[in-house]
Amino acid sequence: MKDEDIEKLLRELPRQKASPDFTPRLLGKLEKPPSSPTTAGLGARSLIAAAASLMLLVALTSGLRYWSELRERSESARRVEALRDEYEALERELEELRSLAAASQPVVDLGGTEDLDILLDLRAITAGTGRDGQAQHQPVEYRR
Repeated sequence: MKDEDIEKLLRELPRQKASPDFTPRLLGKLEKPPSSPTTAGLGARSLIAAAASLMLLVALTSGLRYWSELRERSESARRVEALRDEYEALERELEELRSLAAASQPVVDLGGTEDLDILLDLRAITAGTGRDGQAQHQPVEYRR
């Protein structure tokens, strides 16, 4: 619909007549202060409600922030405890490996034939060094 059509339809509508006391009533309402709370703006109750809402919002925000910090602290404490447990477990495993290495017999199989196996005892090499750092010859043991 075009603007001209709307203007034509509006002109065809019957005109309304205002009552004779319309103008004085309107001017009286404009001079009088508003009486209803919806037109009064912020009244005392509205100010109290707004202040209470603001306080509640601040309290909720502070509470959520405090709860978040507590959760982060407990998460950090849990991670530190897990790291300590893992560190202690690794220390125990390292000690076990050291004791196994000390208790093991460091013998190296150098191969051999069907009739003869050649084994090298590393303890004999480290124990067989003389005062000058030169290796001393140890007797070789043969097994068949």
